[in-house]
Amino acid sequence: MTERSTVTQSEFNLITTAIQALLIKTAHTKRLEASCTHFASFGAAVMKHQLNIPCRTVAGAWLLHHPDGQRVLGFGKKEGDNIRAKETGFHMWVQTKTHIIDFMSPMYPEIFAEAHSAAPIQRRMLQISLEDDAQNKEEFNQGAPLMALPDAHLTRVLGEGLAKDVGSVDLIKALLRWWPNLQKRPYTSLVLATNRGERLEILPTGHQANGIWNGPSVVAQAI
Repeated sequence: MTERSTVTQSEFNLITTAIQALLIKTAHTKRLEASCTHFASFGAAVMKHQLNIPCRTVAGAWLLHHPDGQRVLGFGKKEGDNIRAKETGFHMWVQTKTHIIDFMSPMYPEIFAEAHSAAPIQRRMLQISLEDDAQNKEEFNQGAPLMALPDAHLTRVLGEGLAKDVGSVDLIKALLRWWPNLQKRPYTSLVLATNRGERLEILPTGHQANGIWNGPSVVAQAI
């Protein structure tokens, strides 16, 4: 059997809406738009343990061309002519042998609200081939849709931190238990017990991707 390295759009939407629902209903995070470590780690867990897709989470700086070619969207801190990841400015994504996947991409209109108000950003599935990931600014400025800049130290620190976060680990375990039922019936609920002994019912909800993320046909603005 050929080893998989990508997800289908239906799998992508089921993963991202399940994560959104888990984080919102359990109030595990204060701001969904700033929860990239959870989206990447939870999504990678489903891919590895339920879909048998080898992958890993990667953190770093992140630059993405707005489809209109006029703007650059991104996470990171500018230092001179370079963009670097900092603990106050970074992104985390999932990486397979062949692709980069961002389970937060249906939320880009909220994450990049200022750019969205100037030129609407569609809710798309971002699953980009590593061959289309720019290796330098020149390739990015020539039209590569994405330039992901991994930071090994930050990736390790964030990964170790999440592994020690009991709440996050418990939610990952809950998601993995939920997944087989979700695949059979996408609107199956997950029932959790709160610390106060209350019953919490969770259904997949939130923003879904409608189509595939495409980079601009012409880049008008360089970094």
